[in-house]
Amino acid sequence: MKRPSAAFPIVSLLALASSACDGGSNAPAVAQADSYHVTIRQTSYGIPHILADDLPSAAAGEGYVAARDFGCILLDQIVRVRSERAKFFGPGDSNENLTSDFGMLTLDVLAKGKSGLAMQTDDLKKAVDGYVAGFNRYLDKEKLAADCQGEPWARPLTADDLFAYYYWLAQLGSADPLFDYIGAAAPPTADAPSTQNLRALPRLGPRSLGSNGWALGSDKTETGKGLLLANPHFPWEGNRKFYESQITVPGVVNVYGASLLGSPVINIGFNENVAWTHTVTTARHFTLYKLTLADGDPTSYMYDGKSRAMTSKKFTIDVLQPDGSTASVDRTLYSSHYGPIVAVDPLGGWTKDTTYSFRNANDDNFGLGQQWLGMDEAKGLDDLESVNRKVQGIPWVNTMAIDASGTALYMDASRTPNLTPAALKATADALATDAIVQAVNAQGATLLDGSDSTFEWVDDPKAVAPGIVSYDASPRQQRKDYVFNANDSYWLTNASAPLTGYSLMFGDERTERSTRTRMNLLMLTEQKDDGVSGADGKFSFDELSGVEFGDRESLIEVLLDQVLARCDGVTTVTVPAGTSMAGAPSGGSVDITGACATLGKWDRRFKLDSVGAVLWREFIVALAPDARFADAFDPDDPIATPKTLAAKPDSGDDPVLVALATAVTTLNGAGIAITTSLGDAQHTKKGDDTIPIHGGLDPEGAFNVVDFTSATGVLLPTLQRDTTLSDSGLTKDGYLVNFGSSFMMVLEYTPDGPHAQAVLSYSQSSDPASSHYADQTELFSQSKYRPVVFTEDDIMADPKLETTLLDVPMSTSTTP
Repeated sequence: MKRPSAAFPIVSLLALASSACDGGSNAPAVAQADSYHVTIRQTSYGIPHILADDLPSAAAGEGYVAARDFGCILLDQIVRVRSERAKFFGPGDSNENLTSDFGMLTLDVLAKGKSGLAMQTDDLKKAVDGYVAGFNRYLDKEKLAADCQGEPWARPLTADDLFAYYYWLAQLGSADPLFDYIGAAAPPTADAPSTQNLRALPRLGPRSLGSNGWALGSDKTETGKGLLLANPHFPWEGNRKFYESQITVPGVVNVYGASLLGSPVINIGFNENVAWTHTVTTARHFTLYKLTLADGDPTSYMYDGKSRAMTSKKFTIDVLQPDGSTASVDRTLYSSHYGPIVAVDPLGGWTKDTTYSFRNANDDNFGLGQQWLGMDEAKGLDDLESVNRKVQGIPWVNTMAIDASGTALYMDASRTPNLTPAALKATADALATDAIVQAVNAQGATLLDGSDSTFEWVDDPKAVAPGIVSYDASPRQQRKDYVFNANDSYWLTNASAPLTGYSLMFGDERTERSTRTRMNLLMLTEQKDDGVSGADGKFSFDELSGVEFGDRESLIEVLLDQVLARCDGVTTVTVPAGTSMAGAPSGGSVDITGACATLGKWDRRFKLDSVGAVLWREFIVALAPDARFADAFDPDDPIATPKTLAAKPDSGDDPVLVALATAVTTLNGAGIAITTSLGDAQHTKKGDDTIPIHGGLDPEGAFNVVDFTSATGVLLPTLQRDTTLSDSGLTKDGYLVNFGSSFMMVLEYTPDGPHAQAVLSYSQSSDPASSHYADQTELFSQSKYRPVVFTEDDIMADPKLETTLLDVPMSTSTTP
């Protein structure tokens, strides 16, 4: 047994834990009444199984391992929500730390965290206190990772700090996408120029987040029991990583799964009765309002024909100076009655005539803890629905769930604005005619006319908060075959029974699905010998396990044969000047015979040894989306359409082959041969180690998505990508990965209970000094899962078992 440092008294929680302690030869110390008592059983790959007699003690165990495995990341986020980035790190590039601090102050995140915590049940308050106590106990007696150990900002947690961070997690689909425009919004000066560039409009839905999720019912499985596939696509670095654990309080909860860093409850996982996963929803969690400003007064706006003054507040922050001193900086920031003013630069910013504001559906969402604790304790699907109906605490995800009997459930219970039929019709009309509304919608947001009260949200008496859609009016479906989602709308949750008739604020219907959704549907519905579920179309546990690491892509399956047919009889094509990338020649004749031969021999997968995958990727990037297909999408045949490659012209070079030639010159310019295997071109970094990574990009139609993001949300060191030479993310060193498939889990219910396997692509610990910093990344590279250890027998039999018994004083739950 691994013993804690000498400062930790050892306690015996249960006979089970006591029997694991050196054969009982060491008598445990007497536990104090003012302490949290917890047993941490760590199994292979560093997975903690937290065992306690009560939830606050279990939370203390979660807080303790949190400090050990990702403490620096959580403390970095506390600095962020406390508006202290500039105080400790200076103004940042382009004053980004100032903008962050002022944005957090404008949103009142710290104060809302404090008030939100006060509204929680006593049990949840005590659980938050327990988490903080466990975290601070580690800080008091052990060392953090080198990234933050000894740094002045790496301070003990308080419960208010932690709950403010929970509140911020609820904003990842609402305030966060607009965050860069909140803290910098200022009225225009007299001569300030204003330009609009819709092409530069950023993502206005959740940033760098996605997922696939399947729940298979009894009619779709070989055993007649439920099967679940969880495949969130999240960053591998920063504040949106997942952490695996099991929480067991006998008679209360026994749940296994993954949580966003800092959460004391499981967000994606299973217990003995139900299993669930989440995907980021298309539902809107804020509405963006265009404000028409009053003549001569850029801080007043028109509303139903009358001028209404904005409110303003002056904020002050401390900013670290080059000499180590701090100086105060002030900003005055403004709000409409909808919410903060956001000067969205690509929409023209804040001019003398217009600006923008937004209303946030998660502005008063303090229910994350209660929401997922209720799901963790659920005895069946009725309980899952009940907690969603009563709390509506899910901020920005869909839910796919399965029970042991084989009933599958889909729901989008996320908090969504409730508009009147008249407002919805006007919004639909604007989407058909207004280029700005269309551009905003394409980036994941809905733009409304803030001068017209028609577009105010309306209250639903069945909803838990003003202005949001109630659970009963939200998309929901139960099936005995399957439900799934891959970040498109609810419409094709089940292709044989499309969902229709919901508010367009949840997403669109009868529109073309993404290439990744199409890949999901192809695998879910195919019935053939070489299909993932075989000729019977029913999945076994092993067959479902093969979905993730099959590394299929829909555009390959739809288009490759047609592309190869175009190669017949063609040896060279001309690449127009300025088309090629990566420093390759700007135009000229290109021999494509080698490229055609490479694609012809390719295994049509994105595996490590796949030769042709890299070439195909650059081809897809070079082939404009609107030039791929000759036929249109058919909503009555959504899986099979569009399917026909765009026709070649009557004369001149074929644009399809020009795209292939462009791919050749792009790769040549990067110094990468067209016959390079994917594993030799695509990788991640763990310290000094380079680890090859399989998988593809979302636009390619990959199920197993891997990519790169700079949106890590932290100021800690992260991977930095060299200059990109193609829209694919290609660099001279190939493709660097720090985003995509993260916590992958396959679960089945059996007569003996749940059985699962999983892998966490970036590994359990964020500390480079840990032995669990890269072990699962190596597994993922090898396309391997590991068994999920869930039962007591399996925990005790794990060959790497280490048991730590802690007595954590309650006094460590507040900052000294």
